[in-house]
Amino acid sequence: MKILVSVFFVYFNVSLLAQNGVLININAAKNYQHKLNLSDFAESVEYIPLETTDKSLINRYMTGCILIKDYIFVPQSGVLLQFRRNGEFVRQVNKAGHGPGECFARFMAFDEKNQRIYMYNNYTYYIMVYGFDGKFKHKFKDPMLEDSDINPCTMDCDKNGNLFLSFDNSGGNMLYKYVVIDSVGNIIHKEPNYEIYKTTDKVIDFAMQFSPFYSYKGSLFYSSSSDTVFRVNQNYKCEPHYIIKIPNKMTLEDNVKSGTGKATYDDIRGKSIVGNIRENDRHVFIRHSIVERDKDKKRNYISLYDKKERKLTANISAELLNDIDGGINFSPVFQNENCMYTFIWPFEMKEKLTSAHFSKSKALYPEKQKALKTLVDKLLEDDNIVIMLIKLK
Repeated sequence: MKILVSVFFVYFNVSLLAQNGVLININAAKNYQHKLNLSDFAESVEYIPLETTDKSLINRYMTGCILIKDYIFVPQSGVLLQFRRNGEFVRQVNKAGHGPGECFARFMAFDEKNQRIYMYNNYTYYIMVYGFDGKFKHKFKDPMLEDSDINPCTMDCDKNGNLFLSFDNSGGNMLYKYVVIDSVGNIIHKEPNYEIYKTTDKVIDFAMQFSPFYSYKGSLFYSSSSDTVFRVNQNYKCEPHYIIKIPNKMTLEDNVKSGTGKATYDDIRGKSIVGNIRENDRHVFIRHSIVERDKDKKRNYISLYDKKERKLTANISAELLNDIDGGINFSPVFQNENCMYTFIWPFEMKEKLTSAHFSKSKALYPEKQKALKTLVDKLLEDDNIVIMLIKLK
């Protein structure tokens, strides 16, 4: 029996929330603009090669990076590598282990205001606190273990340095969307989860791959197991911000039944899955996909909602055509306020960005294309990743 377990859970009663949130109606079949150039909404493209040394080697199992004002952090295999914004290697922050100040990190959060790094220890369930200088400060026990046996799947930090522990609802019975704690582990707020689908069957256990939170203009926004994007208000509660309406969406029931084996792949073929959502002053970026006939394949889209015009303006494939320097097309994955970024392996750049590629590509800025060619020539195939940073208009 073919079973698909999806990371995204899409379920909520839109009619109850539409009066408070902005409705975004997506129809992938409608004839929107299906191609979009990077220059349509980006000011510039910057490439930041991360320094390759014996102490800074990045393995192929890493899945992301975190870019803040002064540093770039790369989590991998339980430890954290720290680089300056120009790519210069600084240090490995923690040592993986069970000794004093050591930690095998499951996930991390970053407090720029107080220059603290929080790591959730995979084995002890302690939250370990380090400074941006790499020094261990203190630790505290996950406070949720006092009244339940649930473990968080991700951890984020707001502008005040409070931690948001979020939980996976794949079983359809999670008590909380997230729990807010302070820098020493005191519980500030528990946000109830009302998206319930009861089952007595055991659900395949897995964790979220990406955080359900994003930051915009100093506020945190939450979008995970429903079609609603919530703004976290000053009391740490959810307020409807956007409601994403999409045809034939994957429901919480679909996901729970898939996880228990009660639904086959054929039952969810053609369903739509809403992925991560990001925004800036001009647009809301919505990644979504449609389950294909082959269970390992999906049709991936990015929809752009114009906040000024209050309408969907584009529904394109998962990449934006790079007409700025004619390099690799851009797929927005990570965001830091008015910048979006992703990472590229050097061997991919050398394979794709050949002389034949550049001879066919169009670049609005030939001098930028020349600089990109020089960078590609200097890179070695086994060098560390290159950050592709997009500054939005």
